[in-house]
Amino acid sequence: MRLKSSVWLRLNVRPFPLAEMVASEDALKRFWKNIRKTDGCWIWERVASGRDDCRYGKVWFRGKRYMAHRVAYELLVSRIPKGLELDHLCRNPTCVNPSHLEPVTHKENALRGIGVGAVNARKKSCPREHLYDGILKNGRRVCEACRSYKRRQYNRKHRKANCRKMREYYVANREKILKQQADYKRRIQMSELEKGTP
Repeated sequence: MRLKSSVWLRLNVRPFPLAEMVASEDALKRFWKNIRKTDGCWIWERVASGRDDCRYGKVWFRGKRYMAHRVAYELLVSRIPKGLELDHLCRNPTCVNPSHLEPVTHKENALRGIGVGAVNARKKSCPREHLYDGILKNGRRVCEACRSYKRRQYNRKHRKANCRKMREYYVANREKILKQQADYKRRIQMSELEKGTP
């Protein structure tokens, strides 16, 4: 299946033509001119896109857009292994310092972040301070103490209503139910008689 160009950009996996850029001295000069080196981070100062709190530097090369931190990593360290993406250890998306970048899987990158999923994955206990000690079929973690408490509360709340419904059903269908019970008893007796005779 072929992915559209916008999907490649979103997945951040477009292969970068490293050899072509290294061969083009002008492109390398333009790339390094846009970086401001500080004590820790190397800040990309040119085009950045994304949400206000998550702006990654972009590089245009031969009419295509690439992520600046990926380009810096490939120029100074090595190719990014297939299936991995770069995690900013400094949590600064405009940083292109290769010592602040680490190739990791997408799952690891997401869990290291500050998003809702990452925050919830780091939690060890439920809001009532019970440890998460159960796992549902869909993979969600649950606290068995709270789960059984909720089940008891639900049963208490609905027990009277269920009993009333059963009584109404029995009164409305009494003859039918009695007939079914008699048929069931007769079938049991017949099967016992058949087993008893050779």
